[in-house]
Order: sequence, then C-alpha cells, then structure tokens
Amino acid sequence: MTESNWLEKATKKFMYLSFAISVVLTIYNWSSMGDIKDRIMRVPVMLVALLASEAIFISALAMTVIGAGYSFRGLRGWFSGLRYFRKNLKQLAGQMSGNRMFRLGFNLQFYSAITTFLLLIVGILWVFPPSARGLLAIPIIDTIATCAWRIPAMLRIRALKEAS
Repeated sequence: MTESNWLEKATKKFMYLSFAISVVLTIYNWSSMGDIKDRIMRVPVMLVALLASEAIFISALAMTVIGAGYSFRGLRGWFSGLRYFRKNLKQLAGQMSGNRMFRLGFNLQFYSAITTFLLLIVGILWVFPPSARGLLAIPIIDTIATCAWRIPAMLRIRALKEAS
C-alpha cells in the first residue's frame, strides 16, 4: 500500500469517525438543541456567503483549466479535464507560469477555498452547539489537503515567473 493511499484511507476513516462522534454527542445532548432555534436565523447569511465563495471557486477553476489549454465539452469532458489537471498539476504549473489566466484562476481558487474553510469554521462555531464541534475536522482536513498540493505548485509558479 502506498503512503498516499494509506493517508487517504486514514483521512476518510478519521472524517467518518469525527462525524459519527459529533452526531452521537448531539443526540446525547439533545436538550441543548433548544439553543439552535435562535442560531438558525444566522444560517441564511452563512449560506449566501458560502454560495458566493463556491461560485468564485468554480469560475476560477474554469479559468485555470481553460488557461492550461484543456478544452472540454459537457459534463463528462469537465470531469476528465479536472482529473487531467489534478494528475499533471506540477507539470502544468511549470508550463503555465507565464499564462495570466491560469495564474489568476489558480490563485482565485486557492483564496476561495480558504474563504470557504473560514466560513465553514465560523458557521460550525456560530450555528451548532458545542457537542457538534467534531464537525470541525472535516473543513480542517480538507484545507490541509488543499494546501498540501496547492502551495508547492504556487511556489513553483512563483519561482519560474521570477526566473524568467
């Protein structure tokens, strides 16, 4: 079993376990759920902010894929383009360091992903009762994974841009 495969499986197990523990604790502390009625009024604000952040992310993703020169048609082509992009990111980052659309889309994606992470953290802390804090593991793990593959690519783009 490769290291990345093992890490992927362990991460999924951890996320499922965190979610299950949060659900059990929430059910166990059901009496504190009366507080959530007051907090529910905060949800529309969070949803609008999350939708805006995700819209920016998807638009930036399209910019990045198009900037990398990948042409896609329809939903099937979109998913194959994303797989191609993820597999060849380091190579593409090196080749596309001079492409403004690629760089802008890539950076917007990163900042949008971080914004979504922060919104989810604030939303979980603001809306859910303390017994549901285990849900925080999901956006934290997602952000660590995002940073693990994006930051090296961003550094490579920056280094190649400065070298040219």
